Amino acid sequence: MALNGFSAQHVPLPGLPLARPGPAGSLASLPTGSVGPRVLDLAGPDPPQEPLFSITAEREKLEKLRTRLDSLTTGNEGIRKPKGFKTKLKPHQMEALKWMVAKEKEVPSGGILADDMGLGKTASMIALIMKSKEKTFAPAAMSTDGSGSSDDEDEERSGGKPKGGTLIICPLTLIDHWEHEVMTHVKKGLSVARHHGPTRRTDPEKLAKLNDVVITTYGVVRQEANKGPLFKMSWERVILDEAHEVRNPESLGCKTVSSLEADHRWCVTGTPIHNSLLDLHALYKFLNWAPFSDRETWEAFFGVGDLRDARLWELLKSVSVKRRTKREYGDGGSVALPLREVVHVIVDMDINERHTYDEVAKIMSRLATEVPAGQDPNKSKKKGMYGILMLRQMCNHPSLLKEEQGCINEDLDLDEPTTVNDAKEDLEADGGRNKNFLQIQDEWNGTKRDLQNYMDTDQCSNEFFSRSRPSTKMEKLLEILREVLALNDKAVIVSQWTKMLELVSTSLKQHNISHATISGDVPSPDRPKVVSDFNNPSDPLKVLLLSLKAGGVGLNLVGGNHLILFDPHWNPQLEAQACDRVYRMGQMKPKVTIYKFVVRDSIEEVILEKQKEKLSLAETVLDNPSVRNIRKMTHFDEDEDAVARILHYEARRCNKRKALE
Repeated sequence: MALNGFSAQHVPLPGLPLARPGPAGSLASLPTGSVGPRVLDLAGPDPPQEPLFSITAEREKLEKLRTRLDSLTTGNEGIRKPKGFKTKLKPHQMEALKWMVAKEKEVPSGGILADDMGLGKTASMIALIMKSKEKTFAPAAMSTDGSGSSDDEDEERSGGKPKGGTLIICPLTLIDHWEHEVMTHVKKGLSVARHHGPTRRTDPEKLAKLNDVVITTYGVVRQEANKGPLFKMSWERVILDEAHEVRNPESLGCKTVSSLEADHRWCVTGTPIHNSLLDLHALYKFLNWAPFSDRETWEAFFGVGDLRDARLWELLKSVSVKRRTKREYGDGGSVALPLREVVHVIVDMDINERHTYDEVAKIMSRLATEVPAGQDPNKSKKKGMYGILMLRQMCNHPSLLKEEQGCINEDLDLDEPTTVNDAKEDLEADGGRNKNFLQIQDEWNGTKRDLQNYMDTDQCSNEFFSRSRPSTKMEKLLEILREVLALNDKAVIVSQWTKMLELVSTSLKQHNISHATISGDVPSPDRPKVVSDFNNPSDPLKVLLLSLKAGGVGLNLVGGNHLILFDPHWNPQLEAQACDRVYRMGQMKPKVTIYKFVVRDSIEEVILEKQKEKLSLAETVLDNPSVRNIRKMTHFDEDEDAVARILHYEARRCNKRKALE
């Protein structure tokens, strides 16, 4: 049931054109071909590629590959659970294992395991690793004529480098999770090493000989690019967990993982598409799947935001992607999942909040278009981006506008908000990023100074910006929490910003509500205790505050059956990942309720509109690729006027409201 009138409802969204078609990217991808060594020019553009491939020829190749895979994965003959694997695999996991075993006997060797979040992809991958250790399987990369490779060919392909086992690359927050999962599922026979931190091994020979599995982070891979021990080995298998982390095909992260040598390559992600079809292209770039690893070829075949050749994509997906959804397996199927209700909680600002929001919108709209003589036009665009961020903060709590180190970075496509605190999880690997963040912080504080004259006026009292003053949104949050706690249930509260979580924490303390926080400030070793307490029904910990960036992946929070998305994100897949912390296998409550907060007549409605576009693209491409009428989408950085248009739109709405008063 819904809580006291907070029933599910559709939010009336403005018909705002968020982006217009921009030029397609022209940079080509990394060279494709064998798994041999590839040295990258990480500072410059990728080298040009050969002319585009024939679509007809590629269709024929994919049809033949699909026929071979069908012969290996269909029929009455099943596959046995790996020796030494102590957990009972569910039918869909056994199906995935059989498919992956078959895929490792083909070229390209590997693929994308894209099951919905919470369906046990980690266990399936560990089962594959264990299966490959059995003599009866002994997978080997096969040549294009279907014959296996000899030991001499393996040695030649690796260039005499030490032969490693399986390399797992994951976000920093998931290293402990992977180690725990191996201990949970494997009886014996699998040696695991963590390759992270200043004391990690530097000798590739020892790293290869002593460990079946090496777990590292995307940050470490970036740091060791072309020179570290990970790149001085030839791996049997490389697994990208949360593979969408490298969804920008031109990023340093995508280039470095693509240059690792491996016989088999796997992408593991429940959300392969976050923004556009180029997210998928990045995965095929890592998979080294020619010709789809080449960007120009990809765009010619599939486009960026509109699926040009649905038939070709359907063929490619059939031989490279294994995807099952909770809709398939959760409704009376092999996976026991509770009911799931999404409730839109509509919040109306009070009169003071509305007045301040409108003034900020008008001021930032002006700043986004003003280009003083001699100033880089991009500086005004950045001010506009920060202006949008300020409007979002205003929807949460006015005090965030005066924070000296609040939320200070938005990527050009307004996709990845990062706080100073949460960002430090990635700084361990990216050498030049500290300087960038300091520069962004200076620009952020400079933009806030543009608003200072208004915020210092009599109509903006210090009390209004006080951290101790509850905003309308926070009052609504407390109202819902009282209902949840009265049911003796537990709740997770998700925000993109640690500063906002601090404000919520202060309010919860004032109301004597037991709670804990997981954010970038909380060291990884301290998190398991918090999770364990929250998942214990008899523990008094009732509320968990969760940073979207730090807690969106890898956490099992089935102790809670209410999740509150306090502020909408431009990327709906990150929200989906957070929701699946509670809506997953192991949830014992009969119903999970997701609350999506949205402030009426605000930038948050614009964000929801953008979310709808992205979700429609992902669902159509992954689950119904025969549909052709996919709405064209572009990134904000492809449309130079998008940021200004959003701010102008908000300013016009403000003026219209004032005229009606």
